[in-house]
Amino acid sequence: MLDLIEFLFLGSVLGFASGTSPGPLLAVTISETLHTASGKG
Repeated sequence: MLDLIEFLFLGSVLGFASGTSPGPLLAVTISETLHTASGKG
C-alpha cells in the first residue's frame, strides 16, 4: 500500500513541476484554463 501512495505522490509532484515550468505545456494549461473558465462565473 505504501508503494501506491509513494507512486501517486511522485506522479503528482512530477506533473505539477512539468505543468508549472515555462514551456509549451504551461501555455496549454493557461490557455485551456482561460478558455473553459471564461464562460463560468
